[in-house]
Amino acid sequence: MENSSKRTLGMKTLAVTGFIVIIIFFVWLAVQIVSLIPGAFSSLASLADSVYNERPQSEIIVSSESSIVNSGNTFTINWTDTKQDGVYTFSYACSDGVALDVRHPGNTITPVACGETISLGNMIYSLEIFAKSEKSRFADVTYTIGFMKDGKDEVAFSKSSTFTVVNANIPQSQSGEVVTPEPEVETPVEPTTPVVTPTPAPTPVKPGKPVVIETPIFTTPVSDPKGNVDLAVRFIAVGTLNSKNVFVKGGTIDEDARGAFQFEVKNLGTKTSADWNFEAKLTSGNVYKSKDQAPLKPQERSTITLGFDEVGSTGTKSFGASVTVKGDTNTKNNAFSSSVKVTN
Repeated sequence: MENSSKRTLGMKTLAVTGFIVIIIFFVWLAVQIVSLIPGAFSSLASLADSVYNERPQSEIIVSSESSIVNSGNTFTINWTDTKQDGVYTFSYACSDGVALDVRHPGNTITPVACGETISLGNMIYSLEIFAKSEKSRFADVTYTIGFMKDGKDEVAFSKSSTFTVVNANIPQSQSGEVVTPEPEVETPVEPTTPVVTPTPAPTPVKPGKPVVIETPIFTTPVSDPKGNVDLAVRFIAVGTLNSKNVFVKGGTIDEDARGAFQFEVKNLGTKTSADWNFEAKLTSGNVYKSKDQAPLKPQERSTITLGFDEVGSTGTKSFGASVTVKGDTNTKNNAFSSSVKVTN
């Protein structure tokens, strides 16, 4: 009887000891799991970040150091890396009297014919351009940076932009049109009765075309497909353009000067806009209608300088601008109006 009691007590002691050992084991295991979880989440975050940074892009963002260049000078354009295997391409639309050279390849200057697409290579994200204009004082040139994937003969996607070439040697009043006088035809004169040929009236000269200097500011916003578009116009300053087409702010405009004003167009919405355009009323009373402008992403803005030859007669003159875009949810901020004094 005594041996049976001792055996029962020993089994209970072993059971309690085993239970305590099991509890200690699970406590240790829990501590190890808790210590490993932060590292696991950190590794997953690093992996996700790495995958995002290496993800191929299907869009090229193009920027330039200037949107206006004097004939014979150079400027540089830049674009983003698509993180894909393939080559970048360059081309530009034909503009009467305009020729472009590029510094490519091997740091050599190469002429590029308008309408021709040239291959730039893969690891190239900028290009130096030499611009020349021989017929117009102001010539707009549209160029395109494209990307062609390996093994493909067609451009997969591209981005276009525009710059203006200025030839200061061509008078402003001609606006790029050279008027050639017709040769004078000699009329036979009889011995007794002289024949007088009337002088034809001079051909009227068209006023200079306004020049648009657009300064895009690129950001990296995220567009919400279900969001809204809200283009807002903000007046910046009025003044003149000097001989180098640099904007000079001023409170008045001399009637013999080249007038100009600046304004900003910004997308206050949460969705990338469609192509947009603007209409500007000049101090002379003339109205200028722009070409379609590139879409603006959320919080992206574009600063526009509009220069014009005819400022009108002396006195206080009004001017302004308004933008038009499809799907704008707030049209109350789409325009501005102001005034300036024209002096002699």
